[in-house]
Amino acid sequence: MRAITPHGRRCPCGALTDPGTDRCRKCRARARWHRRKAHHDGL
Repeated sequence: MRAITPHGRRCPCGALTDPGTDRCRKCRARARWHRRKAHHDGL
């Protein structure tokens, strides 16, 4: 059972999210890294 958080929101990985976002900072950074790597590999 999940605990009630101040924001009431959690990232799919289980971490707390920043207000106004649906993912935590770590997952957003990882997604950004993957997008950049995929773009670079495609060149």
